[in-house]
Amino acid sequence: MGIDIRKFIGTRMTPADLAREGHSRRQEARIRQDLDARYGTVVTGVCPECGRPVRKPARGPAARFCSRSCKTAYNRRQAQREAARAAALSESTADELKERGESYRARAQAIRDESSRLRQEARTMRAAARTSLMCQLLTIMRADPSMIADAAPGGYVRTLIARIDRLGEPGDAERMLRHQGYTLRMPVA
Repeated sequence: MGIDIRKFIGTRMTPADLAREGHSRRQEARIRQDLDARYGTVVTGVCPECGRPVRKPARGPAARFCSRSCKTAYNRRQAQREAARAAALSESTADELKERGESYRARAQAIRDESSRLRQEARTMRAAARTSLMCQLLTIMRADPSMIADAAPGGYVRTLIARIDRLGEPGDAERMLRHQGYTLRMPVA
């Protein structure tokens, strides 16, 4: 293992000089002084790709990489990392959308089932109400058939006949009464 190059940032030396190992602090300080006198190059950083020191150029901003090959390798790796991150993100988004779709489908099916059950229940309730109204009309016919024949407009009997016809088919009340033996005239609902 070599010397940690990061501690030489800001000093004047070449990469070959930094590769020396096993120096004490006093020796490193002396080496730094000798190198400062010998070379005029300031180390501005460390290459993120290979770890070699990056020196300040004579003119222009300090470079981030030690060479073009390190820069292209770093950019290629960075692009691969970003592509992998984007692929993972799109995969997780696809999974999330799939789960949402399944959830929506399940909820829609539950709503369809519930509305179907409610429609069936409403049909059953209408049939029960219709049967109850027919029983009332039948009771009136058996008690006094003239109440049906002489029913007042807007009265209870005519309203009863209209509700029976509305809950079933038109003419259901008359058919039921005729079937039960009613022979008098039918009031117009």
